[in-house]
Amino acid sequence: TPAELNDISRCVELTINHNYPLAIAVFSDKLEDKQHSLTTADAALAHFQIATVIASRMQDREDFEQLDSCEFHIERCERLTDSLLIEMEDPDLRFIRAGCSLYRSYLAKRQSQWWRMYLQGIDGVNRLEELAEDYPDYREVDLGLGNYHYWKSSLLQHFAWFPFVRDNRAQGIAQLERAA
Repeated sequence: TPAELNDISRCVELTINHNYPLAIAVFSDKLEDKQHSLTTADAALAHFQIATVIASRMQDREDFEQLDSCEFHIERCERLTDSLLIEMEDPDLRFIRAGCSLYRSYLAKRQSQWWRMYLQGIDGVNRLEELAEDYPDYREVDLGLGNYHYWKSSLLQHFAWFPFVRDNRAQGIAQLERAA
């Protein structure tokens, strides 16, 4: 909805400007406001956005003391989206659910949990690829897969001599441009 997009844009802008408490408040206030009941989908989005802000803050400051909080919000988002996806088909919820797996992969990497990082990353990418098959015009998929292809190739460029390691940075950039 336009209101959700407005909230997401505001949250992103505040995060880019390193105003993390206000960025989190955009969605935490909604979760805490008992007078206005949120739909389950709105609550899932709120938890996802809060997790993304916390992850950005941790990355920017290289301080992972809020890791438990980030994982809490990812877990809540996963539970809510999984329950909704049993009942209905929604590309936005599927995209958010894929994002949860990819954020879990990122957090596992930061903790040197390589196998968990791999499994969560593959889960997230598989979810995005399935979403792209089902909804070829859903541009957010290009954003997710573009980031994945670019950064995976960038991180593995020193291993490009292995036959199974491909340089997909150009593909990632093209996907990001399509998403823009």
